Amino acid sequence: MMIVRAPRVNASAVAVLLLIPAWAFSVVAGPTADSPVNAARPTANGRWPGVISTGMRSSNLDRSIRFYTEGLGMVVLGKIVSGPVKEVIFGFQGKPEQAGLMVFQTQGADESSPVEHGNSDTKVVLGVADVTAVAARLAAAGYPAGDIQQHGSYRIVIAHDPDGYKYEIVEMPVAAKAH
Repeated sequence: MMIVRAPRVNASAVAVLLLIPAWAFSVVAGPTADSPVNAARPTANGRWPGVISTGMRSSNLDRSIRFYTEGLGMVVLGKIVSGPVKEVIFGFQGKPEQAGLMVFQTQGADESSPVEHGNSDTKVVLGVADVTAVAARLAAAGYPAGDIQQHGSYRIVIAHDPDGYKYEIVEMPVAAKAH
């Protein structure tokens, strides 16, 4: 696993940590003698390696829960409290094999401080069956979304959660959708 860290913009900026499997780079560069292309196989317990979740700090957890459930139509898969940290894990109904989104808030002095993104242009890309329906759902819940754009056979809309995290919501063509 290769770890890539985004540079800190300022002391209050949230550092982004991306975990990118090294074998992903072999798609572009082609496999080499030492590339772990064959590393993506079940572990001893029969599970496949993969991304479990990504975590994002929230300045208001209740407001975030409303955005993800009412705006994006996700469900709460779990809640975890670990000391001063409260985490809520979201996913799509009936998709337990997919990675979830974790939104967390740390209780204390900076509990409700705004999330600062600095010069980051990080985004989360979500695949949906009907981007028009998601855009309408966001608008009905009071969250503005951009105009739906056509990029080849993909339809895309951009939205931001209450803390300013960017979401690219993509409707894939039928032939490209997983069955």
